[in-house]
Amino acid sequence: MKLPLTFLASSCLIASAIAQVETQNVGFNYTFGPGSPVQTITFNEFNPALGTLNSASLQVFGGYQRRIGITATAPFGTSSFVLTSNGVFQAQGPTFIQSDPQSLLLTGSLPSGSHLMTLVGNISSGGSVTPPILYTGTGTFNVSLPFTMTDNVIWTSGSGSNFAQFINQTVAGQAILTYNYTPVPEPVTMSLLAIGSLVLASKKRLKH
Repeated sequence: MKLPLTFLASSCLIASAIAQVETQNVGFNYTFGPGSPVQTITFNEFNPALGTLNSASLQVFGGYQRRIGITATAPFGTSSFVLTSNGVFQAQGPTFIQSDPQSLLLTGSLPSGSHLMTLVGNISSGGSVTPPILYTGTGTFNVSLPFTMTDNVIWTSGSGSNFAQFINQTVAGQAILTYNYTPVPEPVTMSLLAIGSLVLASKKRLKH
């Protein structure tokens, strides 16, 4: 059975109009201390030659390791403590700020002396990038990944102090940018549609 050109062209046009997805995956791994710069990653803008950008989303996944120094002074034994760290991880772009609140709690006992405490947690941040039209072009744009936390030590027995409230921290993970777009119909599809329309018009004229 032969299919008419108009049917083939319409089928091709419908297929080409189905939304497509383009994904960019960028890894990051940085260690910093007080006064260190924020990590910045770069993404490619959506190329308008591919079609019409419908939406864009950014997801960030990873983990962090935070190192804090405290000094215990316990002339009659060990000092017990409660260490809390609160803060936020952010993904900051040209038109958005996506945040992930962080909170960690660490309790324990230490003998006299200086000690390095290590806290480990997970980070995740993500959402739609709006308006997506601002991310259309042939260039690039940057997303910064600031990670800020504050620490507090309470001595529940004995005593102590912080010899370094914050030593350093390492943040690592993946940032995934996804473009959802409707592709531009291919030239072959448009040609088939034009030929099919001409054939259909010719048949109508012959009937009359």
